[in-house]
This record gives sequence, structure tokens and C-alpha cells, in this order.
Amino acid sequence: MQIEDNNIHYFWNPFDRIAGITAIAWGVIFLVFGSFTAWLGTARYPGLISMQYVESVHWLDGFLDQLVSLAIAVIVFAVAAFIAGARRFRIVDLVGTFMVAKAPLLILPIFNFNGWMYKKSMELTEVALEGEALPDLWDTIILILLSILLIFFLIWTIVLLFHAYRVSTNLKGLPSFVSFILAMVVTLIASYIFIPAQYF
Repeated sequence: MQIEDNNIHYFWNPFDRIAGITAIAWGVIFLVFGSFTAWLGTARYPGLISMQYVESVHWLDGFLDQLVSLAIAVIVFAVAAFIAGARRFRIVDLVGTFMVAKAPLLILPIFNFNGWMYKKSMELTEVALEGEALPDLWDTIILILLSILLIFFLIWTIVLLFHAYRVSTNLKGLPSFVSFILAMVVTLIASYIFIPAQYF
């Protein structure tokens, strides 16, 4: 039972084991993996916890999205941690753990293989806006089930990011929670402003 509990713990918070150079190494692997899945699944990462299916992407879009959103997040969260009272933390720990924390998000583009999720989402949007006939029932059910799965992966990513932030900065209690929420909001706004619609 103890082993099972530990496995659940590391599922939500692996950063008691993964930090520093180890986190950076894993983060680079996930960076490459996320770049490939974005290209394969025609997706963009326009923010720290954002992923969207698009009609087309350049093969470098996923890579650059991750780098820009990571840079924005590290700067914002480092400032937030300092304001919240953290004084002795390493930027490299934030970089590595944040890269690892985004791993669940990087799986999501796979669900859009051959543009299926994007096309079906557009069909449902047309139904809602223009009152067109419902698409195939089974396609709709599959889309709904996948959407629920996407929400779970998003929640998982947010929880991982919180633990990455907390462990990397040694913040505890209310300061860690409040500063995380505020930094997340600022990061999302900054990403919306600074991540371009296209790089090329």
C-alpha cells in the first residue's frame, strides 16, 4: 500500500526526485518530444498551460512556442517568488522543473492526428453558430470523451507546475499558493501578448 501511495504521490509531484541537472535533461527530452507532437498533431503552445489545435503549423512552431512561453514563465514566477519571500532559489531549478511539468500538455497534440480534433471542433462550432445538422453521433461522442481527457491532462499539468514552483522556491503555505495563482495569470497575459500568431 505504501508503494502504491508513493507512486500516486510522484504522479502528481515528481520533483522530490527530479530537480537540477536531472530536470534540465528530462526537460530537453520533453522539449524535443513536444516539438514533434506539435508538428504531428498540428498544434501550438501559446502559453505555459495552453495548447490549441490549428489548421497548419511550421515544423519549428512547437519548439519556439515552448521556449518563449518558458522564458516568460520563469521570469514572472521568479519575480513572484521573490515578492512572496523566497530569497535562496536557483533559476535553473525553475527552468528544469517547469519543462518537466509541461510533459502532460505535450501529449495532447497526438489526439489531433491528421487534423481530426480540429476538423470536428470546427464542425461543432458551426452547429452552435449556424444551426447546421449535427455531425456523426459517434464522432461527437469520441470528441466529447477526448475533451474530458484533455481537461484531465490540463489539470495534471497545473498541479505539476504548482509543485515545481513550490519545491524549486521552497515556498510554503498561503504565499506559495497566492503567488502561484497571480504569476500564472500574469504569465498567460504576457504569453498572449508576446507569442506571435506565426513566426515565419
